[in-house]
Amino acid sequence: MGSEMCIRDRYINYDLIDLGDSLSTLVVDPVDGTNTVVSVIKGAVAQSGVQIASGIVTYPLSEALTRLSMRVYSPAAGTSVRMRLEDSTNSANSVETETLTTLAYAWETLIFDFSAPLEGTADLNTNYNFDKVSVFFNYLSSGSGETYYFDDITMLDEAMTLNQEILVGEWKLAPEPGSAGVGPVSGDMGWWQIDAGAVIDRACLFDDRFIFGQDGSFTNQMDDSTWLETWQGAASEGCGTPVAPHDGSGSATYDLDTEAGTLTITGLGAHLGLPKAGDGIELASPEDASESITYKIMASTDDSMTIEAAYSGGFWTFKLVTLDYVPTDSGVPVLDGDDSVIQAENWSSVIPSSQSDIGIQATQDTGGGDNVGWINMGDWMEYTLNIGESGNYQMNYRIASSGGSTPGFKILLNGTWIDQIIMPDTGGYQNWQTVQGRVVSLDAGQQTLRIEVESSGMNFNWLQLVASDEEADVLPEVIPTITASELIGNWKLAPEARALYVVSGGGGWSNSAADVITRSCLFDDLFVFKANNQFSNQMGGQTWVETWQGVSSEGCGVPVAPHADIDGFYSFDEEQMTIRLNRPGVHLGIPKVITGAEITSPSQAASSITYEVINSTSSTMTVKIGIPEGYWLFKLVKE
Repeated sequence: MGSEMCIRDRYINYDLIDLGDSLSTLVVDPVDGTNTVVSVIKGAVAQSGVQIASGIVTYPLSEALTRLSMRVYSPAAGTSVRMRLEDSTNSANSVETETLTTLAYAWETLIFDFSAPLEGTADLNTNYNFDKVSVFFNYLSSGSGETYYFDDITMLDEAMTLNQEILVGEWKLAPEPGSAGVGPVSGDMGWWQIDAGAVIDRACLFDDRFIFGQDGSFTNQMDDSTWLETWQGAASEGCGTPVAPHDGSGSATYDLDTEAGTLTITGLGAHLGLPKAGDGIELASPEDASESITYKIMASTDDSMTIEAAYSGGFWTFKLVTLDYVPTDSGVPVLDGDDSVIQAENWSSVIPSSQSDIGIQATQDTGGGDNVGWINMGDWMEYTLNIGESGNYQMNYRIASSGGSTPGFKILLNGTWIDQIIMPDTGGYQNWQTVQGRVVSLDAGQQTLRIEVESSGMNFNWLQLVASDEEADVLPEVIPTITASELIGNWKLAPEARALYVVSGGGGWSNSAADVITRSCLFDDLFVFKANNQFSNQMGGQTWVETWQGVSSEGCGVPVAPHADIDGFYSFDEEQMTIRLNRPGVHLGIPKVITGAEITSPSQAASSITYEVINSTSSTMTVKIGIPEGYWLFKLVKE
């Protein structure tokens, strides 16, 4: 999990341990029903709190990097929130600090600076391995059942250094992905953010200047072109002549409050980042322009600052940099033409699927260190790279798998699909193999590389880019998905390992190659789609039966009604890529799985079942069907 912990799924084990008599659980966000957060009920014990993810997430504090942020929802403003970091193997190695909430019954992002530990506690020692975090609400005060919530514990990669001397001069939006965005909560850009393509497409925005004068004056300088949007009267988004009052024509001033951590711009139309973000509002017309806007300074260095503008629906975030800012100074790996290895755990972003336990573990691979494990279909990992020299690079991947899987994972660069890797069977999750990918052409500059997992069953150690004199390979092409006419015909389970695959409650199972022989009576079953939307299961007198069907033991046997030779109907939605079977007993794969459940008796057969086609060609398809805390996959092939 790196140095960031986001609570995303109630079914993932975040190793919550209550301290004192507090009661902590994973619950639905009280504001956003799609989000999961930690709820803490404060008990009577004054020192009660909660410990989370011990030994899982490491926070590598240093002399320059001493701050963590955490989203907090408190029933009262002015409540103390204490955070303690420890070494999970030695609790004496610790540091703690605290801050106060400023809002009641609303989310806010609190900053914890461990360079200023609490009086009477240990000073920060950056040689310690801080991999355990504990949180205490209203510490040393007895509670009476108050409920607090928290989420998103993040190590801030920039120290707060902004002052008047640094601020004076010319600034611009950082020409890199993530330099501007908007989301529902502080620090989040989940609704929209600048990507690498937008940095190029919106060059007229990234050359705008925000000029802070020594005398307190402020100027928006756009020359003759900036990025326009339809709310400004433009027919479509694009570069165009600035629209008043957001054109820099008016006079403006600024006020930097270092104690409050705010930067206020005063003057009609004057702004930082994008003009759409007004003072507490999102503009719908130029006439809505604010007379002044106060931005919260979230982080800063000598050549960059990250600011936030709150409005009634969410938060806008902007990263501004000085004209001499060099992105490579951020610590992002620079690929300079030599062999370069990016460790899998050093992601800039990770989004787990709802069934995922993706995390970091010690590796047994040559060289030691860590690898990423528990990777599931639907996970993706994103890495920010700086390419020092344009050229062609050989892509290599260090992976391990027990059984392999297909289609594996795809690799995208700035949103463009550049490679696809099918996971081989390496003989175990710590039996490592380097898989050679494509030779790809990379431009110099900052790039965003994403790995999207399309089938489960691998551990990932590192990605290597090797400078190559070979010509770049042809990029992968999107294979057309199956059509209604191609669906018609006889299908059966693919006679290979992992044709049947289930993830459930953090565990799982898949068939082996030996099972194809042992369960041959299942792998010869036919699933027949006919031109008149009729469907039939044809089992030829024998199929695989299980104890939930009333037999004494699993094995090949006579089909049990209604899951026998049976005719029904189907509908195929080519737009949504779903197949719906109608009539109790008809099914794909195995009869045990229906929409949203696994049945325990033949009498529970569903009148209809819907499958999602997640991967297909004219002669193969993999279908997915959800169950509580997981899903089943069936890989089918056409006769």
